[in-house]
Amino acid sequence: MQGNARLTGVEFSAEYHPTPYLHLSGTADYTRGQNRSTDQPLPLVPPFRATYSAQFEGKGNGLFQSPYVSVGAESNARQTKLDPNDVAPAGYTLANVGAGVALATGPRLVHVDVTLRNAFNKQYQSFLSRYKFASDPVVLDPGRNLTVRVSTDF
Repeated sequence: MQGNARLTGVEFSAEYHPTPYLHLSGTADYTRGQNRSTDQPLPLVPPFRATYSAQFEGKGNGLFQSPYVSVGAESNARQTKLDPNDVAPAGYTLANVGAGVALATGPRLVHVDVTLRNAFNKQYQSFLSRYKFASDPVVLDPGRNLTVRVSTDF
């Protein structure tokens, strides 16, 4: 139903280097949407989400520059402010790991990064997934996601 609405939210991000070899970071975001004409929550507004990670950075030398290993997670709460026609999957936390290095190959560095999202293959369903409206509510989001990235500056 169309009507006047109010959409508010907050986003937070922090990074901290307690030592030259340790990088800590985290983010959090929350959005709230309200149809002011019907006094109902707006549909498909995501729940509270937080990400946090620790990255261990090496010194590197010769061919291998700036090596790192990272561990982290993403937590999504269960949405409790629902439009009457919406469905709320359970909240979940996904573990992530990664590693990378810069290769000194001539005048440019070639960065190689590998990231594994949902390292423990947790079954979950994103609140924004359209599958939650399917007649079979058991449909879950894909499992692990492996990303290999090779990049360079030019």
